[in-house]
Amino acid sequence: MSGGGGAGDTQFTRDSFASVPAGSEGLGAAGGGSSLNCDALVFVARLRNVDPGEADEIAVGDVLSVVYDPSPIPVIAVFRRLPGGRHPTTAVGALLDRLGELLQCLKSSREFEAEVQSISGGDIRVLVGPA
Repeated sequence: MSGGGGAGDTQFTRDSFASVPAGSEGLGAAGGGSSLNCDALVFVARLRNVDPGEADEIAVGDVLSVVYDPSPIPVIAVFRRLPGGRHPTTAVGALLDRLGELLQCLKSSREFEAEVQSISGGDIRVLVGPA
């Protein structure tokens, strides 16, 4: 399987990400009314729709912000952190794994971050956990 990347000068913004699948809010969570422990939600995830320009600005060990943007197309994206707590307008990429569980936590106002674990071209893997 090859990594995301992009074609040449293609720019990906929040609008470029595929949506969180309908009904995914419940996927991966403990079933039968069990409550999800957001403090224990830690996992390695791949990024999709990686922006080449933003990818060039990160390195292994960098900590990125995890942001849920519900509109116009729902997405859970990761952004570089700029001075003053700001973020660029273009995301590094969108998370691909465990979206249902993470979405539950983000919707309950929990903050998450993603530490860059590996970069190989457009294949970027991050360790996601509570901020």
